[in-house]
Amino acid sequence: MSHVSNVKTSIKDLNILKDTLKELGYGYYEGQKITGQYLGGGQKADLVIENKNNRYGAKSVGVIKDKDGNYNFTGDLTGAKKNFVDEIVQNYTVTKLRLELRKMGSTGVSQIAQEDGSVKLVANL
Repeated sequence: MSHVSNVKTSIKDLNILKDTLKELGYGYYEGQKITGQYLGGGQKADLVIENKNNRYGAKSVGVIKDKDGNYNFTGDLTGAKKNFVDEIVQNYTVTKLRLELRKMGSTGVSQIAQEDGSVKLVANL
């Protein structure tokens, strides 16, 4: 039975994704192959996220750009913590919105965590 998953996202900015991963404490490698028990010889990825929880030491979560320009997650997510991809996507979105608000002239952005796990941003324009 395969444990390989593909998760589509609307992430388009690889640099913001890298910043997000650093902020969340994930290491990553560029231009390497995703490896793991169910991935055979591996698949080349734009980024390979360091998965410290994987007991096999495999580089098993990759980020690969699709034909539409979106960066999607693929690999063995079995060893990843619960909501791994959701956490990355949410933090990426907040980081991207902060940058866009600054471009619009925002003088400050407050981030308020909501009870349901979502985040509310309040900008001073």
